Amino acid sequence: MKKTSTLLRSFSTRLRPSPAVAPWPPVRSAYDRWLAAELDSLRADPHAPCTSAAWLGRALAVAVAAQRRLVASSSSDTATTIDRKTIDECVEDTAELLDACAGLRDRLDMLRSYVAATRVALHWLEEGRGGEVAARRAAAPFAECEAVERRCGAELTKCGSNLRKLGERASKQPAGDEALSGARAAALLAVGALGAALAFRARRSVSAVSVFGGGGGMAAAQWECTLQEVQRHVREEYDRRRKDGVPCMAELDAAAAAARAVKCAVASGRQCSETVIAAAKARCDELEETVATFEEKIGDLHRELISVRMAVLYHMAVRPTRHMPRHHLPSVLFPLPFCRTPWAHGDRRKVVLFVYEIHMLIGAGRTRGSTLDASNMLKPALARGQLLCLGATTHDEYQRYFARDAAFERRF
Repeated sequence: MKKTSTLLRSFSTRLRPSPAVAPWPPVRSAYDRWLAAELDSLRADPHAPCTSAAWLGRALAVAVAAQRRLVASSSSDTATTIDRKTIDECVEDTAELLDACAGLRDRLDMLRSYVAATRVALHWLEEGRGGEVAARRAAAPFAECEAVERRCGAELTKCGSNLRKLGERASKQPAGDEALSGARAAALLAVGALGAALAFRARRSVSAVSVFGGGGGMAAAQWECTLQEVQRHVREEYDRRRKDGVPCMAELDAAAAAARAVKCAVASGRQCSETVIAAAKARCDELEETVATFEEKIGDLHRELISVRMAVLYHMAVRPTRHMPRHHLPSVLFPLPFCRTPWAHGDRRKVVLFVYEIHMLIGAGRTRGSTLDASNMLKPALARGQLLCLGATTHDEYQRYFARDAAFERRF
């Protein structure tokens, strides 16, 4: 039997605290608490399931808020810890997400055409009292609806494939800035779920992203755990509806089912009742309102992603050298109310950016080994019509500097 002193020495050795052990409970940042609370609101709710338009709208709102927080953090003076590789990956990721937003807008336009064709068919059936002539006239709009269903599914498959590749690439990236990771994960969740929800017959499951990358043994943040739970619930529910062969979004499923009921009644030679036609018209109105809501929210996400792209590009431009004043260009660009089109539907822009000696933007802030300058930072907003700009220069300076940058000149 060991002596008492020996036992005490052995116990003290085993119970000695190790510096490798993380403190408990783990220290949570303000961003972790905020994003975890936002994602927690997206968990299973009987009043707003993940297959409803209300849930998808909330997911888009969380993604928009995450992008805004990222822009705010990147424009602060303390945002100096992001390395060049992380910035390059963020620029590439935002480009993929911008393409996905453009694809979702195209799908929403398809749904509008689907609603319009269904309404035309219902109009002929309602006016013709269910006669043979009315059935023949309604056949063409119904055929257009079927074509939209096929085309929408094929296009969304390509969009989902790109998002899946983005999610796989994100899972291999090491853990870095939590604002970058959170904004990317929130956008992937919202865009991936909406992409699957807008398909009449989804062919693949919802794209997911793993945020537990290369953390060096660090404990996962609470928002990461919550995100995984939300993604798992969405994938399970959407996979179940996909196997059943029905649309993932409840509003789209109801509209498609109402249109099928009308087509079946016409195909069987029976007169379509006014009740069935009225129900189909109500479903069309509901789907059209849903499409309008999604268009607004996707537009918000698209604008915020552009702001993120410009913010990280500016961070990369000013970090090596301080040739450009840190607050000059962002203070002009970020407060501007970016809109989808400058002069659409009476939403007239109240800000026109005037640049004196505009040729000085070409090469301003450029560093050795990089082609990024002030003109390249303005090109995305100018190309999409989201920034109205006038410039003044002389003819000689125009020929010497401006005309040599064909891409910048083309945007004017």
